[in-house]
Amino acid sequence: MLFMLCKISLEVTLILSFFSSSNIALISKIVGAKRWTEFRPISLCTFFNKLNSKIIASRLAIILLRIISLNQTGFVKGRSISDNVLLAQELVNDINTKVSGGNIIFKLDITKAYDNLDWNFLYKVLSLFGFSQDFILLIKNSVDNCFFSVIINDRNHGLFKSFKGHRQGDTISPALFIIAMEYLSRGLNDLFAKNFSLKFRNIRGFPISHLSFVDDFILFANGSIKNIKILMKHLSKFHKCSGLNVSKEKSNFFVGKSINHNRIMAIQRVCGFQSKNLPIKYFGTPIYKGKKKNFLFEDIFTIIQKKLVYLFSLFWWSFGACESCAQFDSYLFVSHFNAFCDLV
Repeated sequence: MLFMLCKISLEVTLILSFFSSSNIALISKIVGAKRWTEFRPISLCTFFNKLNSKIIASRLAIILLRIISLNQTGFVKGRSISDNVLLAQELVNDINTKVSGGNIIFKLDITKAYDNLDWNFLYKVLSLFGFSQDFILLIKNSVDNCFFSVIINDRNHGLFKSFKGHRQGDTISPALFIIAMEYLSRGLNDLFAKNFSLKFRNIRGFPISHLSFVDDFILFANGSIKNIKILMKHLSKFHKCSGLNVSKEKSNFFVGKSINHNRIMAIQRVCGFQSKNLPIKYFGTPIYKGKKKNFLFEDIFTIIQKKLVYLFSLFWWSFGACESCAQFDSYLFVSHFNAFCDLV
């Protein structure tokens, strides 16, 4: 029966709202939450919808490696987020390389990227990639025919339809999103290929314009005002056609030593982003200029230590009634372990 339902849903032009609907549970971010912004919505999809999306996503995963640029490492089999971290570190080390206009790095944050993606833009991108109209219609059934109810006091309330964005928790959403973001990646690569002056000067000659992990972008460019205006114009065009906008409050830029304070202020006026200093955190890893410093990795050490203490308290000395003693002993063990590592 379930097999037949899935087969029919992959063939028909419209799926009943009973199968495509989702329940939204509001999880408070803080104690005593009262505003909508203080809640985190969690989508609870039907089992049928999850199964249907899984089938489509598993087939999309086969071709993502062929159509998604190397700049994108999110949700592509065989690529790792560590690639972005290592490349970002290498390029940051060359930020002070002498070049006309200086080097600049933008760390871009897209405002509620999953919630604001325009569906018509997604369908156009799929068509440009050569997907058949039957497949695009199948995606429309999964994305466009989506209804929601809100769970309040353990009861469902309302039934409303969304008009943009992706459904959280849907297996197919990440794949569709990075396909849409590929439009920006290819646009940036083409822009840098046609404008040599835009390129970030680095000693090794890496032809990298940007690194991305889903909606997290780091852009490497030349710091002249002319080139920054070109980049901002390109991002503005992308916003108009996709509905995705770069947050000026959360986005930052970093410059080399050759760029003085007056030009930094001019750059802020052009792009609207704030200037920041290195080091920065990139997916929990410090990105810095120069030699390694112990204080840069203190947060990572603390996280590892807490994790080890927790694991030792569960498995190393599980005394049952004397749980506090076990945790204390394991804490001492980790402290001595840190001292031993410092000596090594």
